[in-house]
Amino acid sequence: MCVLSLLLWVSLPSSWGFTTIKLRRAPGHSVKAVGFFNTVEDAVDLSTFPISAPYNRDPSWNEFVRQRREDVQWELGQIAEHSEYGYQVVIVAVDPGPVAADEAWLARMKVDELPLGRQQPFYWCLVDSRNRETPMMAYVPQERLRAVQGEDRLARMKGIEHPDLMVFFERSVPEPFLRGHNNDEYRFMMGVADKQKTSYDVRTAVEARYQFGAIWYPGKVKATREYKGRILHDILYQDGLSETNVTAARMRNKTTYETGDVIEALWKGGRVWYPGKIAKKLKNNCYNIDFDDGDKEGNVPVSGIRWFGSAERQRRAQGRDFLQSAAPHNGWRLRTSDA
Repeated sequence: MCVLSLLLWVSLPSSWGFTTIKLRRAPGHSVKAVGFFNTVEDAVDLSTFPISAPYNRDPSWNEFVRQRREDVQWELGQIAEHSEYGYQVVIVAVDPGPVAADEAWLARMKVDELPLGRQQPFYWCLVDSRNRETPMMAYVPQERLRAVQGEDRLARMKGIEHPDLMVFFERSVPEPFLRGHNNDEYRFMMGVADKQKTSYDVRTAVEARYQFGAIWYPGKVKATREYKGRILHDILYQDGLSETNVTAARMRNKTTYETGDVIEALWKGGRVWYPGKIAKKLKNNCYNIDFDDGDKEGNVPVSGIRWFGSAERQRRAQGRDFLQSAAPHNGWRLRTSDA
């Protein structure tokens, strides 16, 4: 069985606000037209930006930025609003300054005319597709972000849309964020927004990013030690591999999948991953899977499942599937079915 993905470049008048579009099929979605706004509204310019950058900004990078700049005000997964252009965004990465932009982009966006200029954090943001006809990514200076305004703010935050939400966040629907007993905002809590603990106890079931990769692998903490004020962990992974001196920044609590989660799974225990969704959670830590190509498989063990988002971020960070920043891409996959 062959799963195909359609790619088409189309030239458009510059008066439309963008210069090219691509047509791509996203997991679980029909073909979408994806435009790239190269010249306006703090938009990422694909012709000059190192566009793999937001996909390799892992928790350790963002922690580094926070240590370097104490004035970082926004967290990953937080939903904000552009103070000048009014569109709603969700933050997916942060830089200590405009380190990803070239001089032409900085001049075009008039960054040096801002009160803080280049001396402030810059945030990679997905722009709410309801605010702009074509999905876009923006690179926004901190002083241009503000809390979402208006009496309907919670409804607008809850309904945010962008085809790349499933790439940056394992679950592409924001969750209530509670302060005390009041829900005064929605945030994305998983994926790049995973909240990091400082340490995990021995025998705790965890997931970790083996050798600093982007994919999370299940295992257990076998031992811990303190070194220069940090707790280091030894992990025995479920597949038999082990790793020592793992910091909490590369770890998280063990994942459980829910019905409807967008994932990739190994077809019939093979070696190739295919996109699909969780159809049903079973009692034996196994799952029924509906694959995007129409195939189904039951009783798939959790070891044969991974989040689509984390795998796609790794592919894009390595440049294996890019210049398509605004929509997920199946790629070419070949699979033999017994059916």
